[in-house]
Amino acid sequence: MIVNGNKVLQSVPEDAANILPQLDSKAVASLWQHAAYRARIGTYQGTPVYLLDTDEPVELAGFESLPLRQLLHRVDSQLFALAGRACQVAYFIRTHLFCSQCGQGLEEVTDELAVYCRTCDYRTYPRISPCIIVAVYRGHGDSAEILLAHGVRHPEGLYSVLAGFVESGETLEQCLAREVFEETGVDVECIEYVMSQPWPFPHSLMMGFTARYRDGDVTPDGNEVLAANWFTFNALPKTPPPGTIAAQLIDAARTKCGC
Repeated sequence: MIVNGNKVLQSVPEDAANILPQLDSKAVASLWQHAAYRARIGTYQGTPVYLLDTDEPVELAGFESLPLRQLLHRVDSQLFALAGRACQVAYFIRTHLFCSQCGQGLEEVTDELAVYCRTCDYRTYPRISPCIIVAVYRGHGDSAEILLAHGVRHPEGLYSVLAGFVESGETLEQCLAREVFEETGVDVECIEYVMSQPWPFPHSLMMGFTARYRDGDVTPDGNEVLAANWFTFNALPKTPPPGTIAAQLIDAARTKCGC
């Protein structure tokens, strides 16, 4: 995983045989020597996977440093998770050069993923920001509907399920109810956990739920959510691609509704 910022070196065009570069030992040795940071981050199909974080984009014929998000529809979930981990680790190292307690320089810890300050004996670990993501549904069968929203950060025309960060002192369920109400004016019930997914943009852990509509008229807050509405499952707008937790939660809500 050759990383520069939140970009990963990947093939162009998209239909190329090798999505990630296959390098000989000489090329790997050169990149390894000049990388700003390097570490083993896991295993894929029995093969060790390494992160190389570079200060400048690597030039390699047929490859470009492209946003991590573009790998979502190109690789399987295990490989995307490793690419996400690579970007998260690189982000942690780049943003933790100095001690937040005394201001002195930090050094890498070799036996775990952390950085350490020799001056004040303070050890820092990567930040993980917990957040909820929820598919709100109502009805059953052909008339069942799902609540989808167009957020300020979404591409034009894209609608997705609701999400938000957990605040200090909140449970996941309290966060979910608060976020849904604040963003759309809707109250929910029957909250059920479905799945989780690391979301490296840049360091979130998405915890996914379904919830049933209880009360309220849909009223977008105009801040995080620009538009929101109920959609039947056979007439959905443009939604996130397969592999995203949002897409999987939409499918989970569809199953809940017996569609």
